[in-house]
Amino acid sequence: MKIGYPQKRAWGIKIRFRLAVFTAAVCLWLSGCGDGGEKIALEQALRQQEAQSAATSENAPDTGRRDTGAQQETQVRQTSQAMPEKEADTVWVHICGEVEMPGVYELTSGSRICDALLAAGGFTAEADTEFLNLAELVSDGMQIVVPDVEEARRLESGAEENGIKEDKIAKDGRININTASLEMLCTLPGIGESRARDIISYREKHGGFARPEQIMEVSGIKQAVYEKIKDLITVNGG
Repeated sequence: MKIGYPQKRAWGIKIRFRLAVFTAAVCLWLSGCGDGGEKIALEQALRQQEAQSAATSENAPDTGRRDTGAQQETQVRQTSQAMPEKEADTVWVHICGEVEMPGVYELTSGSRICDALLAAGGFTAEADTEFLNLAELVSDGMQIVVPDVEEARRLESGAEENGIKEDKIAKDGRININTASLEMLCTLPGIGESRARDIISYREKHGGFARPEQIMEVSGIKQAVYEKIKDLITVNGG
């Protein structure tokens, strides 16, 4: 068993004290002191030794406990630092348009558009309740735009903008990222207003997208976002 510094110190004190008592007894015997005086001196020395030994014994365990407590605290701190951070279990979404209480809401991970709709108080009387896929999963930072009936019809049939007919929605239901409006792009999961503007800016600067995966060249749109929208977008009206 490993002996700590406080225990070594206590043993040293005991040994030195016993040597001192033995030396005093020998001196008294050699000097011819009476039996009574020698007995009293020895008793006093022994009592003093016992008192000092008891005090040393009481202090030594406390030091050990303090050392043990410090070691345990250090181990707990190191363990807590080594534990990986728990992934966020909530997402934030922005729902706007024809809902009773537009705004930003915190939802549990795995929530769907219908959950965001409930948080926002439901549809208004003017909303097109069939336009969005209410069973679609939401993602963090997602913006959900609920159009009114007229706007939904315009988006679905294609509108005249700048004298050119634009096919915003392909025949298979996918969104044409070369022609979709800002509002339409915002309906894609993970695409908020800022990213939608970046998409429009990119296609105006480069003349459009040749392939759907080219959308990852837009600032802020990486592989994770593309995986969520790749089956919902197209670059033509076919």
